[in-house]
Amino acid sequence: MSTVKVKNILICIPSYTFGGAEVHSLYTAKALQKDKNVKVFFLAFGREDTFKSKLISDGFEILHFPLSNFLSLSSFDKIKTLIQLFFFLRQYHFYSIFAGTEQCNLMMGLLWKPLKSKSFFWHQWGVDKRQSMGFWEKIVSLTKPSYIANSNACKDNVIQRHRILEDNKVTIIHNTFNESLLTESRSSLSDEFKITMVANFFDEKDHLSVLSALKLFTDKYPNEKIKVEFVGRSNGGNLLIQAKAKAFDLNLYNNVEFIGLVEDIPSYLKTVNVGLLSTKSEGLSNALLEYMASGLPVIATDISQNREALGDENFFFEVGDELALMELFVLLYFSKSLVEDIGRRNKINVQNIFSNIIYENKIVSLLNE
Repeated sequence: MSTVKVKNILICIPSYTFGGAEVHSLYTAKALQKDKNVKVFFLAFGREDTFKSKLISDGFEILHFPLSNFLSLSSFDKIKTLIQLFFFLRQYHFYSIFAGTEQCNLMMGLLWKPLKSKSFFWHQWGVDKRQSMGFWEKIVSLTKPSYIANSNACKDNVIQRHRILEDNKVTIIHNTFNESLLTESRSSLSDEFKITMVANFFDEKDHLSVLSALKLFTDKYPNEKIKVEFVGRSNGGNLLIQAKAKAFDLNLYNNVEFIGLVEDIPSYLKTVNVGLLSTKSEGLSNALLEYMASGLPVIATDISQNREALGDENFFFEVGDELALMELFVLLYFSKSLVEDIGRRNKINVQNIFSNIIYENKIVSLLNE
C-alpha cells in the first residue's frame, strides 16, 4: 500500500505575539491543519509571549530565526541573512509558504524558489502607500508569487504596485474571527458606558483623536458616566506615551483606561457597550469582526476597508474629525435601544459573511489550484 507524502507548509510571521498578523495566520494554519496530510510550521523572528505556547498546544511546529529587522539591514547583510535563512529552512522541504507583512513577504518571496517550494502566497494585509517598489520587492514580483488580499483596497494596492495585469491573479480572502464570540452571553453591564478600542499602538492608529473627542463629550456632559478603554500594546514607538500624556493633560484619568494586552478577548468584549476603531489606514481589521461577533455596534473611521467589514449600518467619521466622533459618542450613549439593535444585526452579518468555514474553504482551495 502506498503512503501519502506529508506536505510541510511554512507560515512566516513577524513575531510570536498576539498581534493582528499573527492571529490572522493562526486561522490560516488551522484551516490547513484539517488536512491530515499537511504539517504546519511557523517561523518568526522577533518578540515572544504566550502566543507561542498557544501555537505549540495547538500542535504546530515552531521555528525561530534570530533577526531584529531585515528591512533596516544593508544590502550585503540582507544577502548574508538570506543565505543563512536558506540553509536553516532547506532541510524541511516546504511544499508551500505563506507570509504576510513587508519583512516576511520580502524574505520568503526571495527564498521560495531557491527552497524549491511549489507555491508562495504573498499576503497583502494593509495598504502600502509608497509609490513604487524597492529593489528587493521588484525581485520578488519577478518570481510571480500568488497573491492574497484581505480587502478590495489591499487588492487594488498590490495590483498597482506589482503591475499585475490580470485582476484574477489576486484572491480576496477576508479575515475571519473567533466564533466563540457568537455564543458569549452579555454580562450585566456596569453603570458606566464603556467604549473599547482594541488596537496596538501603531502609527496608523489614531488614539489621540479619540481622546480629544472624549474630552469634548465630558465637557458637554460632565455628569454622564462614560469611559474609553484602550486595549493593546506599544510597538516600541511613542504613540502610547503620547496618548497617556494627552489623557493626563486633558484630565481624563477618570474616563480613560489603558488596559494593555488582553488575551481573552471574548470574555472582555462582553463587558463593554461599543467597539471603536480610529485608524488612518487598515487592511481588514480583526477587531471590527470581533466587535460584530460580540454583538456590539461599531464606530470606525470612514475608510473603504472599514466599510467593507462593517457594511453601511454602523457609524463612521472622517479621520481626525474629533467633533463628529464626539457626536457619535452622544448618539449611542443616549440611544440604548439603537446600541442593542445594531449589535444584534452585526452578529448575524459577521456570521454570514466572515465565518470560519468560508475562510477555511478559500484557504484550502489555494493549495489545490
